[in-house]
Amino acid sequence: MKPTPRTLKVSASRACLATLTLALASSLAGAPAAAGIRDMVKSAKDKAVQKTGGKSAETPARPEAVPIFDDRVLELTDARLDRLLAGFKAAAAFTADLPKLVARQEALNDELQKLNNTHEKAFNEYVEKRNAHKSCMREELNEIRSNRHKDMVRQSMANPAQMQKLAQLSMRFSEAQTKGDTAAVRTLTAEMEAMQEFTPEDSLAARKKCGAPTPPPPAFVRMETAHSELGGVDEKIRDMNLKVRQVQLDTSELTEAQMGIAMDRIYGFLAAAKEKKDPQGFSPTELKALAAHKDALAAALGT
Repeated sequence: MKPTPRTLKVSASRACLATLTLALASSLAGAPAAAGIRDMVKSAKDKAVQKTGGKSAETPARPEAVPIFDDRVLELTDARLDRLLAGFKAAAAFTADLPKLVARQEALNDELQKLNNTHEKAFNEYVEKRNAHKSCMREELNEIRSNRHKDMVRQSMANPAQMQKLAQLSMRFSEAQTKGDTAAVRTLTAEMEAMQEFTPEDSLAARKKCGAPTPPPPAFVRMETAHSELGGVDEKIRDMNLKVRQVQLDTSELTEAQMGIAMDRIYGFLAAAKEKKDPQGFSPTELKALAAHKDALAAALGT
């Protein structure tokens, strides 16, 4: 069903965020600090691919080959894995409210969808009437402003003092522009606009021609309230993920690209271990360190 204007505005990016946070919430059952990591993996891999001319930096030429370690692909030693796990633990302080926020986000999305599905026709009719009234008011007020400007010009021609005031105002404005005095330009612009500003009487005159605006349906009011709340919840989740990501990077002493590549390789190791396969593409030092930290990593990442 096609969403109506100003009704359900749950964008693709918001849907992606919901998916991300739901995945994070699931991983929090094992360790809340895992939030903010999985979304780094793809972006880090993409950046690494761009820097190497289309060849993935962390993927060896042959599946069984040990990668060449550099400033992006770091060897997963015991010390490095300890710092990664410490980062997950440190980030836990920021994720206590994530399950509650994700639940509220999901509930609001569901409510918006139901409101839109149930009242789509009424919403469309209201928006159409509201837009028509706004258009009418805008046209009438613009006509009032135009007439006022014409009256001002006529009055100034018959009133030397008024004409002098307008001339001085225009001269000061030109001088401010020439000098590049932006503060003065803003002040003089506001002063000139105030001379033509709409008054309550103007609005009343326009409304006499356009009529009173159509009141919104109660469901539409609720839809806008829910939409506003959803925006706030989304913002809190974004802020939380950013804080989690930063504390993980700081604690692990890795860059975002290094973290993304390391996590991608760790997920590969855990997947192979889960399927009882021999992990490929790791040095002997890494295999020993990963085996020693396997249970802690699996719990932290919810795998």
